[in-house]
Amino acid sequence: MKLSILERVLTSQRAERRMVGVGEYVPPVAAQVSCAADTGPWLSTSSKGVLTPTSHRGNHVLQAFFECYLEEEDDLLGKWFDQLKAHSETFGWSNRAPTPAAGVKTMLAMGVQPKFLVMPFEDMNLGISEEAADKVSLSKGCVVETEGLKVISARHALPSGCAMLFADRAETGHYTRVADFLAITLCRADRSVLLVSS
Repeated sequence: MKLSILERVLTSQRAERRMVGVGEYVPPVAAQVSCAADTGPWLSTSSKGVLTPTSHRGNHVLQAFFECYLEEEDDLLGKWFDQLKAHSETFGWSNRAPTPAAGVKTMLAMGVQPKFLVMPFEDMNLGISEEAADKVSLSKGCVVETEGLKVISARHALPSGCAMLFADRAETGHYTRVADFLAITLCRADRSVLLVSS
């Protein structure tokens, strides 16, 4: 089964649709995900698929589902890149860097080990076709691994010159899919995802 980019970088869970009658299903509205109190700040999807700041209640964070077909998922990266950048600027977070190398140094300085680098295929300069890169990624989980960092092709979901560094899945957040509905929560949003733009 082909995994989306988000399933590779977040703790993922797929759940069954809830049936209310013969052949009738209730679309999911929201879900609570377990998050320790020290894993903030959090950003969760709204019912429109927008990443919004959310608060911690008990041991949970609430995330809303929005309609998103699996084949549309990777295209969300560009949209969320812009939303994360806006939140980063608004809240004064330090999770931005001009290059992936500078981003790795920034994350390490914040005490976070980067595990994944998601970047446009055109910026990879691998000497192989995009189709060949997808096949390698399907079998290995990434296109290439260098110094413990798994490099994943964003295909064309991010503009050239932009990339995203992610910490370990367990630190970064939650991906929950129910049929054609998706909900995302980013934990430690100020340091588990670093935005690269030149």
